[in-house]
Amino acid sequence: MSQLDDENYVAGALTRLFDLEAGLAPTLSLADVQEALAQRIAVLAAHDPEQLFRLLYRIDVSEALAQRALAAGNPSALAGAIMARMVENAHTRRNLSLDDGEGDW
Repeated sequence: MSQLDDENYVAGALTRLFDLEAGLAPTLSLADVQEALAQRIAVLAAHDPEQLFRLLYRIDVSEALAQRALAAGNPSALAGAIMARMVENAHTRRNLSLDDGEGDW
């Protein structure tokens, strides 16, 4: 899996998780996906914060980081943190899949 594959994975996963406009992720740049995500975060923060925090927990984004970004009125910062965490997860998954499966247990 390449960097481009990781980015496509992240865009698709975010589209599904945050119910972004379906079908756009493969044609949009990561910056466009981040903007759409920031808009969705703002809506969730205003109307369904519990759902937002459930999603953040699932992705493993710090609640403290989310609280700071939302308190500052900066959903773009939170969107960036979410995307960074998703890319990190994709890299980890890729590196673990390269393991030969013969761990030292």
